[in-house]
Amino acid sequence: MAEAKGYSPSHPAIAEAIVLNHGVDHAKLAADLGIARSTLSNWKRQHPELKKAIDDAMAERDADAMLNYEASLKREATGYWVPYKITTKGLNADGELVVTKEETGRKWMRPNPAVLIFTLCNRDPERWKQQNQVEHVGAEGGAIEITVTKCYERKDSASGEVQSQVEL
Repeated sequence: MAEAKGYSPSHPAIAEAIVLNHGVDHAKLAADLGIARSTLSNWKRQHPELKKAIDDAMAERDADAMLNYEASLKREATGYWVPYKITTKGLNADGELVVTKEETGRKWMRPNPAVLIFTLCNRDPERWKQQNQVEHVGAEGGAIEITVTKCYERKDSASGEVQSQVEL
C-alpha cells in the first residue's frame, strides 16, 4: 500500500502524546497535526499503528477521566471539608485600602441527596429503584367514565349574541 502524502512513522507517537496531554477529540487532533479530519480518517484506515495509538490513548484518557468522575461522585455523596479564607478590608487613616481582618477555617459541605439517589439506583438497581407508578380508577375503584363533548359557539353578526351548542 502506498504511503499517504505527508504521513510519517512518527505520527502515532505524536498523536498519542497530543491525546494524552490535551484530551482532544478526533477533529482537534487532526487540527493539531495540521491535517483535515478526513485525512486523519484515511491515515487511520491505511496505518493500523496510528489507529491503535490513537484508540489506546483515548481509552487511557477516558479511564483516567472515569476515575476522577468516580472520586468526585464519592466526594459529593459522602460530604467533604472545604478550606476557606475571608479577608476584610477597610480604609486606614491615610485613606488607603488595607486588610483589617483575616479569618481562615474549614466548612463542611453536606452530602448531596441527588448524588446519593443516583449512586444507589445505579449501584444496586434491584434494591433501589426510582419509579413513578400512577393508577387511574373511577369512583369506588370502578372503571373510569370518560365523556367527550363538543362545544360549538356561533356569534350572530347582527345582534352580536353568542349562541352555544353542545353535543355529547
